[in-house]
Amino acid sequence: MKKGVKRNLILTSTFCFLMALIILLPPAIGYGSSFATAEALQNGTRTRTLYSTDDNAYYKVNCKAGDTLDVWVTFNEGLGDSLELYIYDPSYVEFSSDIGGTSPIYLSNTITTAGFQYLNISRSAGTGDLSMTITINGATGDSIPGFGILAAVLGLIFSIGIIAILFRNRLRINL
Repeated sequence: MKKGVKRNLILTSTFCFLMALIILLPPAIGYGSSFATAEALQNGTRTRTLYSTDDNAYYKVNCKAGDTLDVWVTFNEGLGDSLELYIYDPSYVEFSSDIGGTSPIYLSNTITTAGFQYLNISRSAGTGDLSMTITINGATGDSIPGFGILAAVLGLIFSIGIIAILFRNRLRINL
């Protein structure tokens, strides 16, 4: 194989690998201000801040039917803040809420409709920036539906491209 062909193959492979890596990284954009802009979350614990300019934070969690979705939100209520937690199904119909306002807020529900379940954390009192710890358990859906298939398709396309380049270059050398 010629030196220039090897270099082009390495550059192309590196570019494709980096693009696939970037595409597969989950977005971390912060909470949304509506259902349409909700941040996708997975199981685990994370800290977020509800800013003083916002009264609502929207998140979405992908679940399969039959999952038991558990959501805890803890925050410092000593500052006069109180929060409410609402869970909506994929059709944006509210099916659970905790409007107690004191920390921690907790909801547990069995999911009947597969897809994104939406969380709305709503400020009912207080005005400053509020640090929250959100813990989610029981969601078994992908963070972004179809991402597993997308990764497989990208890997297949990448492999076919490399084989085609190698095969084309081998034909050139033999001719």
